[in-house]
Amino acid sequence: MKEVFEDAQVQHCKMVEHVEHPVLGQLRQLSSPNKLDSLAGGSVRMPPPGLGQHSVEILSECGYCASEIDHLIEQRIVLAS
Repeated sequence: MKEVFEDAQVQHCKMVEHVEHPVLGQLRQLSSPNKLDSLAGGSVRMPPPGLGQHSVEILSECGYCASEIDHLIEQRIVLAS
């Protein structure tokens, strides 16, 4: 991985962006290969989510009710943070 981020072509094409993660600190991430003027400030807008960070929202959008989601979390079928 170190070689990927240090590769001259990767750096020239500005394929690496830095994003602040609330737990891990600053992370290097690959940026979008689509270079558009509208993305001049960077294509990576937020750090990767933590394990289970969006479980409740996703299950809600899939039609699960709050009690079903709570049951899945209590049974450790789904992780939520």
